[in-house]
Amino acid sequence: MINNVKIPHCKNKYMASVKASDDGLKIIDKLRKQKGWNKYDDRWVYKSGTSQPSLKKFWQKTRIRISTFQEICQAVGENDWQSITEEFGNNKPRKLQEILYSLNYQSQSRLFEDFWNADGTRKSGCFLVHGKYLSGQELLVNRLFYHEFGSYLQTPHKFTINLPDRLEVYIEDLWQILGEKFGCADRVTDIVESAYNYWEEETIILTFKHLDRLYKTEHQKLLDQFWLPLLERMARVDNKSQSYFLVFLVDNQGMADSWNLNCCQLENWQPYHPLDLKPIESFGKDMLGRWLNKNQNILGELMDNNDMPNILERVWRKSREEGTPELAIAEICSLCGCNWDSIQQSFDL
Repeated sequence: MINNVKIPHCKNKYMASVKASDDGLKIIDKLRKQKGWNKYDDRWVYKSGTSQPSLKKFWQKTRIRISTFQEICQAVGENDWQSITEEFGNNKPRKLQEILYSLNYQSQSRLFEDFWNADGTRKSGCFLVHGKYLSGQELLVNRLFYHEFGSYLQTPHKFTINLPDRLEVYIEDLWQILGEKFGCADRVTDIVESAYNYWEEETIILTFKHLDRLYKTEHQKLLDQFWLPLLERMARVDNKSQSYFLVFLVDNQGMADSWNLNCCQLENWQPYHPLDLKPIESFGKDMLGRWLNKNQNILGELMDNNDMPNILERVWRKSREEGTPELAIAEICSLCGCNWDSIQQSFDL
């Protein structure tokens, strides 16, 4: 998805890449024989838009990008590609989590992908993820990283800052939390230097959850006193490593407009300004219907029920008939015999 970046393959457990199971390969082998193709057939390469090396890795049960794996399976006529993987074959929560990523976050994903495609030399980015309460912000953050970016990276070092749930949190409180995370004093100069030292060795993913708990006049200070000095520090060296530094600013309450952040749009991007990924929208009933129909084979298997119109009505009612994302997702999980809270706990960003 990020055409200009050539970075070592990721081997993390959160599904940036997958590999085929023995039973899955038997299914694919039968399908390709029906087409009269050999295992590395040029027609297969052409139809899937992949390559001979990718097909070879597929048959060797070597991990490859999810999108490549999906294209190889679909080209031979297997649309339920998850059932072919070793990871998803008999793992209901993971299988469900994978299709949940395809819910209504296309505009944010497109912006994020376009950001990296616009300039193959970019090594840093700060992104504002925001929406009303229960909009599925954490689901979006994990989708953005692991699906749009993560398969190009070696396992990154992840720092997640979960702001405390109390009446007022100030920037000094945030410096203390960051100092503890980076193993240094809570002086911002020390935090910047420690973050820089980590970045010299490996890719850093820094996620600020519930940033809406920070007092409304403090958010720009995080950028002015931490992010800008860090970028300046990074710019003073010729770093030839493949390390990246990504920051996600997450608003869980729909309050970002009151922060007075100096955000930017893609067309006028500046490194020290967060890229506004646009507010997360509620799920429309038509969108939910299309998503259910698109994934009805997988959902029918997970739910043991193919009555999608009835399922749509039930999910819509549970979303307060407003399309509240996490309420709809929680009902979908419940119908599949899974727990949304447990799936959320599996996220590491």
